[in-house]
Amino acid sequence: REIRFADAANGWAFDPGLYATHDGGAHWAAVPMQGNVLALEISGGTAWAVVSACAAQSGACASPTQLLRTPVGADQWAPVLAPLPPSTSQAQLVVHGSAVFVLADANPPFLLASTGGALAARNNPCPTDLTPSALAGSSAVNVDVLCSGNGAAGSSSKQVMASSDAGQTFHALAAAPLQGQPLALAAGSPTTIALAAASGASEIYRTTAADTSWATVLTFPDGGAGWQDLGFTDATHAVVIHE
Repeated sequence: REIRFADAANGWAFDPGLYATHDGGAHWAAVPMQGNVLALEISGGTAWAVVSACAAQSGACASPTQLLRTPVGADQWAPVLAPLPPSTSQAQLVVHGSAVFVLADANPPFLLASTGGALAARNNPCPTDLTPSALAGSSAVNVDVLCSGNGAAGSSSKQVMASSDAGQTFHALAAAPLQGQPLALAAGSPTTIALAAASGASEIYRTTAADTSWATVLTFPDGGAGWQDLGFTDATHAVVIHE
């Protein structure tokens, strides 16, 4: 259901399986993985993937989720020492160079971060009545977590928590609009952040500084069709697929 390219030749299609191309998409080959590929991102000549054995099983599962990496020109996937808990459904991955951030759908939700060294668990940055639901990052040390909850009648509380020290500490940005259920978060810079939501309509909200309110920059009265693959390619350019 997802696809990522590192360059003109090397790319992967994933979720839940994994296929690779190393000739620009002319040929694709299945890559055996020990579980479902929940997320895959590429940076600095390395592809990273979050793989869950639990997602491919039924019933209780104690198998830890794995973080793996490979050089982009090959499929030499090797595990990275990462203290991830079992997860059966979703994970989000952000990479910048050798910095890695993972948000795993576990109970309780689990945030993992590194700045080029060992990966370590971070404290849940969300207020007690909200749950981490999306992850974004604009540099090796700037990472953002979307906290959401209290959903009712097409609306929900949405609070973005921002960190400038690789997730060691967080501060709250201005509260996002209540309209819509959150779908995705993306950051072009530490201050330019976009949030996708949908319910009765589909909206993109944007803020450009921690002390300003969010603006609704794109909306469709489509009954909540929603969005896919919201992301920035640099500080000023972003793309999203309207469902």
